[in-house]
Amino acid sequence: MIKKFTKRMIVLSLLVMTGLSFAKAQTWVPGSGPYGGDITCITHNSSFLFAGAGTNTNGKGVFRSSDNGNVWESSSTGFSPLPLGKNIFGMVAKGDYIFAASFVDYENVPSLSGIYRTSDNGLNWEQLPQVFSNQQPHSVFATDQNAIVAGNPSGCIVTLDNGLTWVTRNSFPGVSGTPNVRALAFSTNYLYAGLSNGKIYRSANYGEVWVEHSAGLSNGGQVQVLVSNGEVVFAGKTNGVFRLIRNFS
Repeated sequence: MIKKFTKRMIVLSLLVMTGLSFAKAQTWVPGSGPYGGDITCITHNSSFLFAGAGTNTNGKGVFRSSDNGNVWESSSTGFSPLPLGKNIFGMVAKGDYIFAASFVDYENVPSLSGIYRTSDNGLNWEQLPQVFSNQQPHSVFATDQNAIVAGNPSGCIVTLDNGLTWVTRNSFPGVSGTPNVRALAFSTNYLYAGLSNGKIYRSANYGEVWVEHSAGLSNGGQVQVLVSNGEVVFAGKTNGVFRLIRNFS
């Protein structure tokens, strides 16, 4: 009996030591680029990893990698021809398309800011129709099988045809003026939007009707990020992290 117990303890100790060694081996390592810009967003499809860069004087634009970030190449054909390129502040993948939100920090060319898309893995980008009344940066995206939703300090817009046409969905109850949409996420049958006023709203019809859903959130603080794992929605605010369970009700 003692021998069996001793053998079990030895096996258990080896398993624990192996687990600890494995945990210690899981460390972050720097990728091989892209260099020269501040990475603001990342998305992927089945073929490439895409990174958007901006806010720096060099290396702005979109980059892509086909080997999980070991080698990167520029993928910005179709964006601004200006020397400093574009600031990329948001990207999302849907089907055969990649969408990117850009902002040109030149006062005399605001028309170059907006949402772009590519259908050939970033080889060529096309600018989509202008919808936001003020093409400001910090665009956020959310997508499901039918729609793409974009938000920024000018509000919320929705497309059901992969960006060919967009509609504004800014009827947030209790919000006067233009809503500053800071975060978006889909979960089960709802679209969630987090605003700079610290409140969260949800819609069952792609923003046609919004309902405030902020019970339990702390007062103050902007909503910075929303993410869902299917049944639970997580919200990151400037004053903490919150979660919403049973979001289907």
